[in-house]
Amino acid sequence: MGYSEKRINLRRVVALAAIGLCMVVGNGVAAQPNGSVAGGDTLRLSLREAVGMAMENNVGLKASQLNEESSRYGELQQWSNIMPTVKAQASYSRQVKKPVMFFPEDSPMARMGTTTMEMGSDNSYTGSLSVALPIFAMQAYRSIQGSKVDTKIAEEQVRGARIDLAGQVKLAYIAILLAEKSLEVMDSSLASASRTLRNVENLTRQGMAAEYDLVRARVQVSNLKPLYVQSQHELETARLNFRTLLGAGDTVVINLTGTLGELVDGCDDRALLEENALQNNSNLRLLALQSEKLSRQYQMVRETLWPTLSAFANYQITTQANHFDFSKYQWVNSFVVGLQLDVPLFSGLRKHWQMQQVKIGQRQLEEQAEYSRNMMLVQVSTARQQMLAARESMLASREGESMARQGVAIARTRFSAGAGTLLELNDAEMALTQASLNYHKAQYSFVLAYVRYMQLRGDEA
Repeated sequence: MGYSEKRINLRRVVALAAIGLCMVVGNGVAAQPNGSVAGGDTLRLSLREAVGMAMENNVGLKASQLNEESSRYGELQQWSNIMPTVKAQASYSRQVKKPVMFFPEDSPMARMGTTTMEMGSDNSYTGSLSVALPIFAMQAYRSIQGSKVDTKIAEEQVRGARIDLAGQVKLAYIAILLAEKSLEVMDSSLASASRTLRNVENLTRQGMAAEYDLVRARVQVSNLKPLYVQSQHELETARLNFRTLLGAGDTVVINLTGTLGELVDGCDDRALLEENALQNNSNLRLLALQSEKLSRQYQMVRETLWPTLSAFANYQITTQANHFDFSKYQWVNSFVVGLQLDVPLFSGLRKHWQMQQVKIGQRQLEEQAEYSRNMMLVQVSTARQQMLAARESMLASREGESMARQGVAIARTRFSAGAGTLLELNDAEMALTQASLNYHKAQYSFVLAYVRYMQLRGDEA
């Protein structure tokens, strides 16, 4: 194999390592402000513990939970529309200029020279207590049913937020694991290249190696060092994103107790055999609830055309006087009860057009739900295929990594004995680096597809 071909292989390894490290950032979760954990602490977290910590501290999830609580109060508020309304009133008025009454010209008072007469007293007091009770109000009953649907929507939004957050934490978790493995592979490759460089330097001083071999060994170390530094930076970036997602401070040290291999073993392949994988999908359930809400809204608009019947009662006490001697006031009271029937007859067809608008909204939602379901079925199928492909890739790359390690051992022995060349050793080391990265990337791809598949299923665990 020529020198140019060896350079091409080295470039391939460098590019492959860069792709593996970029996946850490590409799948990192965008930072968002959360609650914090005291700085200087060291956290050892399994995947389940990391998800639990995010559930406690994530601000977005807390906002969804507050929205759910607000919806419950809104539901209670709608019940007040069918409850009695009790109201008390009191008023005082002072007649600065009393109203007058005019007498006809042919009246006895007019013939006596009096054409007007003041009415009322200087001071007037009134107190009342009124009670109203809806007896029949279909719109109020539909409002209660609609508020119950709003509460269900808020509950499903919280559930969807929990599913999304759990998925983000899992993706960030496995991104760190991949970054750590990539850094470990690059560290091993750099250490191996450095050992080879020292051996070549010793052989060159003894006159047993050519100057070209020394240059090649130095070039290989120089090519690996920037990639090693970059992998360190990418790992720190992934950890920073993960800490922010969990609500931990920047100074908190987080050590992950899980491994990619353990996560692969923990994936339940039986989930792939489910026929109705989208039964609990949060987005589809939200669309179904929104469709139910529009149905309730249509009924509510239609039933505003129905008459309403309510009962009322009013007790009133009043008095008038020209002085402020309360002991001499004469109080008069009255009490009335009755029924009130309101029948809407014509409102310019406004309700009719409102019902037509709601019908159009229902059809739009049905189309959106069908489109979303079809797209998610494609995503489910894609995730399944990715899991199957990643599993096959893991099996193949695991065997390839084992053989590559044997190849490095053989090439190093041959080079030390003078039977092999430096190019042969470099080729074996590059093959091992590529095989190791392929294996860890296959593990990451399998867990990534599994996490996304479980998100589509609506699984919070």
